[in-house]
Amino acid sequence: MRPPPKCPRRRRLAAALLLAAGVAAQAAPARGEAEEVGPLAAFVSLEGEIDGLTERSMEARVAKALALRPRFLVVTLDTPGGEVQASRNIAWNLANLEGVTTVAWVRGWALSGGTLVAFGCQQIAMRPGGRLGDVMPIVVDAMGVLPPQVAEKMVAPVRADLVALAERAGYPADVAAAMVDPTVELHRLEVRDEATGLARPEWVTAEALERMPWARRERITQDEVVCAPGKLFVVGAEEAVDMGLTRIVADDERALLDALAHEFSTPPVRAARFDASWWEGVVRWVTWAPLKTLLFVIGVIAVAIAFGSPGLGAPEAVAAVCLGAVFFGSYLLGLADWVEVCMLVLGLALLAVEVFVTPGFGVLGLSGVALVFGALLLSSQRFVVPETPFEWEALQRNVAYTAGGGVATLAGLALLVRLAPRLGPLRGLVLTGPPAAGAAGGPAPAGDGADRKSV
Repeated sequence: MRPPPKCPRRRRLAAALLLAAGVAAQAAPARGEAEEVGPLAAFVSLEGEIDGLTERSMEARVAKALALRPRFLVVTLDTPGGEVQASRNIAWNLANLEGVTTVAWVRGWALSGGTLVAFGCQQIAMRPGGRLGDVMPIVVDAMGVLPPQVAEKMVAPVRADLVALAERAGYPADVAAAMVDPTVELHRLEVRDEATGLARPEWVTAEALERMPWARRERITQDEVVCAPGKLFVVGAEEAVDMGLTRIVADDERALLDALAHEFSTPPVRAARFDASWWEGVVRWVTWAPLKTLLFVIGVIAVAIAFGSPGLGAPEAVAAVCLGAVFFGSYLLGLADWVEVCMLVLGLALLAVEVFVTPGFGVLGLSGVALVFGALLLSSQRFVVPETPFEWEALQRNVAYTAGGGVATLAGLALLVRLAPRLGPLRGLVLTGPPAAGAAGGPAPAGDGADRKSV
């Protein structure tokens, strides 16, 4: 199976530039270590939820690690999973690496997308207590989780991916199927070897058991259903060893390095680490839906102030920081691209024309508002037209946040217009007419002076 396409070159470049500062300090000592004698294991961590930012971070850090020509590339996993497409991309990118032995070290839970990533590696190592499995995509609608038969369209491609990765790496394919598809019934058999008479464990689906030749079925000494239909298979370290999914159980990094040296008959293995950078947490924080909406509202209000009172400097800076954080963060997550940025700029331009050039508020103004908040909506999702129940659910949530942002923006602008006359630098936001005749400080009518003259 061919891997899914990689992310656009521009987005990879943006992520790589940000990662350069984060990994420079880590890479410098690693270069020094590369001059030492002995094979190198480059550790790349994958922790927390998997999303588009994780994918680009992994791609950049793996490229940095491969520059040292390590003998092993160790992906440390502790994740509940995440986005299906990002997980598939990471798994297939790892599966297609050449010239290095890839090892997934399951330090905690590597469920759902984490299992996909693990199966993309040539070897799987686990800590005691580690968990693999439960890879079924979560598909929900307004009523809750959909039945498996309705979600089959989502399950089928993920099952095909996991089974293909398992067969490629030599892992039991039937176990992979049971991890994804809740309709699969998985059996653990004890089959007596015809030559030695020793019983060996085998893990097969009910369908594979039915297709098994009678001569082989007669040598089954034990048959146990380990995963009944309606459940998703999750395995621990002991089960993984029993089924041949892993040969290494390591408590810590040193034990893993020793096990790799023993397994591959190499000298003692050294380690270099390429952990996630601090800025990834900042990006996820500013793209959290409530905060992202708030930053967008502040940015739009700052733009309005800049239009009404140009030259202040501060409103322009606030707008650039807030809107830049919203759209560049979404860009790194794979949610926004140049289309959303162009929509925002065009929308603001139309609003400026409507306010300062044409009288009233008509088609241009409404079009500008639609473009501005359309940019916010599209920067919160990967799709334009929803096709799956999950996408419909995401669209409803994003529309709610966008509508809330619109209401907050209008309320903020109304308050700003109300307070503008009292704030000297912001008086330009409110249009005022010429002073009334006879008003204090205004010029007196010409006729009044003539009437007061004495004769």
